[in-house]
Amino acid sequence: MRQSASLLTHSVIAITLATVSTPVMGASISLIPSFSQLDGDSIDDIGVKVGETISFNLVLDTTGLTAPLQSFDYFLEVDGLELDFAGSTRFDADIFPNLGFIPTEGDPNSITVTRDGEPGLAPNTIIELLSFNYLVLPDLKNDGLADFSLSVVSGIDANGTEVRDLFIPATQSFEVQGVPEPWSVLGIGAVWFLGMLPKIKNSLWRQKF
Repeated sequence: MRQSASLLTHSVIAITLATVSTPVMGASISLIPSFSQLDGDSIDDIGVKVGETISFNLVLDTTGLTAPLQSFDYFLEVDGLELDFAGSTRFDADIFPNLGFIPTEGDPNSITVTRDGEPGLAPNTIIELLSFNYLVLPDLKNDGLADFSLSVVSGIDANGTEVRDLFIPATQSFEVQGVPEPWSVLGIGAVWFLGMLPKIKNSLWRQKF
């Protein structure tokens, strides 16, 4: 991971939420842009084309915490047959100055990432932590399984309290799915039209009489 030159700009993205009379929501993680359902299974999807690079940001929300978040660890798992890591950009070096990586033994496609240090992230704050970039590989499979999954492992506040259970949701995942090129969609439409042409001609002929 590398620190972005626009670190200061992204730090300004952090929004301290005003106290209002509405019910307090919980802390969470999310990905932007958000993903949607493209088929009938339970996991969200992103339509991709082989060879393109997809980018998305991890957002951390500390709504509902009562003390600054001092450390934040998450487990990252990626299907290395469908996505190839193409770099990332940090936006949080001035919040969590210490960054560490704990590889998963026997699994090169997963890792635990640790972020900690002062000042940490204040309660009721939303910030973009980093941006991910992945190259889409040819071996795409629509199998209903996550191709990218990120889960909160631990969160410790300034009082030394474990707050991981306050993160809802604590996991973000999606499946990549190939989308047909425009020419192939037109080709399918053309084949359908040619197949229907005799029926259309026959129907028009009968309408004359």
